[in-house]
Amino acid sequence: MKYTGLTKNEVEKRLAEFGPNEIVKRKKLSSIVDFLVRFKNPLIIILLIAAGISAFGGDAISASIIVIIVVASILLDFINTHKSEKAAALLKAKVMVTANVTRDGSSYEIPLSGIVPGDIVNLSPGDIVPADGKILEGKSFFLNESSLTGESFPSDKQAGDQVFMGSSVTTGEATIEVVSTGKNTKFSHIAESLIHKEAPTEFDRSIKDFSYLIMKATFALVIFIFLINTINKHDVLSSFLFAAALAVGLTPELLPLIITLNLTKGSLELAKRGIIVKRLSAIQNIGSMDILCTDKTGTLTEDKIVLVKHIDGLGQESEEVFLYSYISSVFHASIKNPLDAAVKEFKTIDISRYNKKDEIPFDYNRKRD
Repeated sequence: MKYTGLTKNEVEKRLAEFGPNEIVKRKKLSSIVDFLVRFKNPLIIILLIAAGISAFGGDAISASIIVIIVVASILLDFINTHKSEKAAALLKAKVMVTANVTRDGSSYEIPLSGIVPGDIVNLSPGDIVPADGKILEGKSFFLNESSLTGESFPSDKQAGDQVFMGSSVTTGEATIEVVSTGKNTKFSHIAESLIHKEAPTEFDRSIKDFSYLIMKATFALVIFIFLINTINKHDVLSSFLFAAALAVGLTPELLPLIITLNLTKGSLELAKRGIIVKRLSAIQNIGSMDILCTDKTGTLTEDKIVLVKHIDGLGQESEEVFLYSYISSVFHASIKNPLDAAVKEFKTIDISRYNKKDEIPFDYNRKRD
């Protein structure tokens, strides 16, 4: 059946009504708030208290030096983080996913964010379902819904069945009508329930524990020395000023700046290798890992299969095996399969004496073509 899809005016109205087709995102702090939040670090608080004590004791120079060091450390962390976020955003824009939609009787490739309810979307193997919808027609259509259900095996979908954002097309082709987009999709509801406050890294926890240790030790020593001096000299003000000076001396003023400079140097080294670090404190976590377990996908590799050799059931090189594989790959029309591409790129052979009469597409019930 030929579908004409929505008109341009209808698309604009629905885009204004329902908004862009984007899943819920974590609320981003404004630049000013983000900068000020960094002062919550226990070590920074200790240094600011030390600066206040120095100023109260008449040592304005020491107080100014401490404040300058603290602000420089926070500013350096702030600038580096925002540069990383900007680079990540640019990288994300370069790999923007599109969908094939039918509008005004013609097919267009548009960004997923531009899809609206009522759009007619054409899906083929390898495509991502861009929004929740209903299948209008399909042929040997199987979806991988593991992101929603956890089920690794593809699901057989027929005309009239529902499909959900985040699923990927395994085999077959289908035409769907979009029902829900953006925050109204099932996938967005799941994402919203998983959004939580950013958990501190092991490095953050270690710095926090170290800061509390310094705070306790300094407080205990200052109280002890203040009491001893007060008892011996009977001069409360002099004892207080001496204890305050001791507190300032025990505080590691340069530690935040040293930490930030080292982490920044690490992020620059990683950037040379094409790795973007959005949180400086994550670098220490990366360095402390012994084993990294990942899912080996096209995100980490070239997303390309390469044929090395063709063998029979006994493990011997077999030209007959390659011939049948090549015939299947060349005449295979219904599924975009990287295995077929690998076979055809390995070498070319003459199969002009073979003619294709019909094709039964691969499905996950028969496990064969």
